[in-house]
Amino acid sequence: MTIYETIKAAISVKQAAEHYGLKVNRNGMACCPFHNDRHPSLKLNEDYFFCFGCGAKGDVIDLVARLFDLSSYEAAQKLAADFGLDPKPPTAAAMVKPKRPYIRQFREDEMLCFRVLTDYLHLLEDWKVRYAPKTPEDALDDRFVEACQMHCHIEYMADVLTVGDLEERVALVDELMKEGKITFLQEYTTRKKKRRWRTVAKNRKTPNMNLPVWFDGQNINEALFCEEFLHERRIIFANGAFFTPDGRVTDDLPLRGEIYDKLKFCAVNNIPRKITNILEVLKLEAQVPDFPPEQDRIHVANGTLLLNGTFTEGRPAIVRSRLPVAYNPDAPAPVIWLNFLDGLLYAEDIPTLQEFIGYCLIPSNKGQRMMVIKGNGGEGKSQIGAVLSAIFGTNMKDGSIGKISENRFARADLEHILLCVDDDMRMEALRQTNYVKSIVTAQGKMDLERKGKQSYQGWMFARLLAFSNGDLQALYDRSDGFTADSLC
Repeated sequence: MTIYETIKAAISVKQAAEHYGLKVNRNGMACCPFHNDRHPSLKLNEDYFFCFGCGAKGDVIDLVARLFDLSSYEAAQKLAADFGLDPKPPTAAAMVKPKRPYIRQFREDEMLCFRVLTDYLHLLEDWKVRYAPKTPEDALDDRFVEACQMHCHIEYMADVLTVGDLEERVALVDELMKEGKITFLQEYTTRKKKRRWRTVAKNRKTPNMNLPVWFDGQNINEALFCEEFLHERRIIFANGAFFTPDGRVTDDLPLRGEIYDKLKFCAVNNIPRKITNILEVLKLEAQVPDFPPEQDRIHVANGTLLLNGTFTEGRPAIVRSRLPVAYNPDAPAPVIWLNFLDGLLYAEDIPTLQEFIGYCLIPSNKGQRMMVIKGNGGEGKSQIGAVLSAIFGTNMKDGSIGKISENRFARADLEHILLCVDDDMRMEALRQTNYVKSIVTAQGKMDLERKGKQSYQGWMFARLLAFSNGDLQALYDRSDGFTADSLC
């Protein structure tokens, strides 16, 4: 056996560190001498050290070699002399154990501890609700008592592993790994979960539990779930989006919430992934070939207004878009709005703006016009956009005419949208106007592109409204098409 093996078998890293003046706390941490370390970041165990700050690592000989700027052989000789060792083979009991990089092992142990703690925490949270007494006279369930006693402590330890400093995390992981504590907790949590699943599955097989057809007590049939969901919920999937009586679904989070409310009583693994799978199946189950826009009516919060003046209350049908405002045929004149426009525009321009806004309420581009409102800065033109946002809701989008004119992918962002507002139109010359003109003059479906996806035919009926503080400097387009399609 070499002198290196003899030294490492007889002297631990911690012993050497303390002998040469490093202050090692009870968690085996010390301030690293190899960089400017204010808080202990050097972990010392029996045969290995690692600094979480500067990355220094090695065995006891490496530690001494770096401390005193020695070669490995000189460091081994110094250790032998300082500790009074004779470099002879040690006994079998003192043989060095195989090493493994401490940082990797610590990360693995930390992840294991965090996973087990959060699993147990979720179990306690479930017990705290499921087994809570219904009345003050009810006897306390042991699981409810355990949840009340352990919840805060387990939550605290999980928080330490999430946001605690390095020394706290190392100390907690060391404590949990001692004597198999975390292994016992892992087995205990798994055993309790399995017992709960067996109980739930057994109960759900009894006739009086009235199980849904899509759940057999253990597994969820996604196709049957979607079939039942569509019987209860009016929804279709067309042209790449879900539509309901409230209009297009712009955020699927509420829809996911509805699905979760139906699934949460099921003791199944990974409910978020299950919800995502159900949404994909729902697209197939609710698929319709096409959902063309209705150009003779305006859907509002309290019903539907036909262009012939007929109003029908209620929301029985699935629609492409529904405005978040209510129709009131007896509403007084909007005095504040008209006074605002009177101070902003010429009198003859006010009816033009009102007519253009009305034109934007229906999904049609037959007028083949966009509007540009020019003026000076600070006049309050952008307040028009704020009012329109309240009227149109999610059916309006803030955008950039310049981006639409230059980026072929920008048109797809206007699919299903009634109005696009550019509240600060750029004054430099538009390099090309064909994309803008194609939107303004669209009479139905048009070719749309999204990054990384095949182009497709989509309905386009978005109107364009822009505010600017001056005239466009020039147009690269030498035709009259762009100006002819604009109301300035």
